[in-house]
Amino acid sequence: MANWGLLSKLFRQKKLFHSTLGGRWFCENKPNPFEPFNLMQETLHVLGINPFRRLMTVLTVLKYRNTYDSSFRISEFEESSVKAFCAFSSFLFEEKFDILKQLMTSEAFEKLAKVTPFVPNDKRWMFDLKEYDIYFRRLYSADVKKHPTVAGGIMLEFLMIYHAFYRRKEFQDQFDDVTIDKISELKHRYILANVRYIKELRPNYCDDWSISYVNYCQIHPGEG
Repeated sequence: MANWGLLSKLFRQKKLFHSTLGGRWFCENKPNPFEPFNLMQETLHVLGINPFRRLMTVLTVLKYRNTYDSSFRISEFEESSVKAFCAFSSFLFEEKFDILKQLMTSEAFEKLAKVTPFVPNDKRWMFDLKEYDIYFRRLYSADVKKHPTVAGGIMLEFLMIYHAFYRRKEFQDQFDDVTIDKISELKHRYILANVRYIKELRPNYCDDWSISYVNYCQIHPGEG
């Protein structure tokens, strides 16, 4: 059983780890506590039924909840981010909404619970991520110590990139020796590929260059 006390502390941080949801990029600026918090309002309307986009939103919300706790050490997040990702993906796969409700904001949980049942059964493997899977093992080999301020977010995106292209067997040669620089290079190629695929599938889509916008299900809408 997961240590929920530890999981709830994983995202207490002094510096802001920014997801690329909604076209946003990493930043280190601490938000003004007096300004309205509208991240969820900006992102929920574009989530659709993209499993990984929802999962990244879950993680983003959890990270934002305790942004103002200056006692959190960045190293704690780096060491635990992969395990946290694995845990939450498991909750989604098994539809353990009672657990997620305790850890998410009410707005995020309401949206998540509403759209998750519409994910086709043959796409549920998207949630079934295990720590012993190859993309988790290779994720652990990434050198995060050289770039501690953005490594956590990049690692999460790297996991998504690898998972999205796992069954396509694309870019597999890029993961033999994983570094932050290689992840960044691959991310750029991945964005370009996603934009091309999405334009073909949805000609009228909004111009969104977010790394978390496209997953395997959208690239191959008819395949399991």
